[in-house]
Amino acid sequence: MNSWIFPITLLAGIGFLIASKVCQVIALYAEINHLSHSHENHRDIVTKKISQLALRIQALVGLYESAGAFVLSGILLGLITLLLLMDIPGYIVLGGGVLYVFIALVMLIIYSTRSIRIRKAQF
Repeated sequence: MNSWIFPITLLAGIGFLIASKVCQVIALYAEINHLSHSHENHRDIVTKKISQLALRIQALVGLYESAGAFVLSGILLGLITLLLLMDIPGYIVLGGGVLYVFIALVMLIIYSTRSIRIRKAQF
C-alpha cells in the first residue's frame, strides 16, 4: 500500500465512529426536548444532559478534525508522490476528490462548533 493512501484508509473507521456519535446526539437531543417540555420540573436533569450533549458534540468536532488531519496528510503525501513519480493526470483527479473531502470536513467542524453555542443558548 502506498504511504499516502494509508491515512485515508483510516477514514472508514472514523466514519463509523461519527455515525454512532451522531445517533447518540440525536437521541440525547430528543430526550432533552422531551424533558424540557414535560410538566414536571426536570431542570437539574436537563442541565446535566445539556452538558452531556455539548461534550458529545465536542467529541464529534474532534472526530471531524482527526478525519481532516488524515485527509490533509494524504493530500500532502500524495503531492510528494506526485512530484517524485510525475503520473500527473491520475493523481490530479484523486487529489481533487480528497481535497473536496477535506473542505467538507472543515465545513462540518465549523457547523459542529456553532451548533454547540446554539444548543446552549436554546436551553
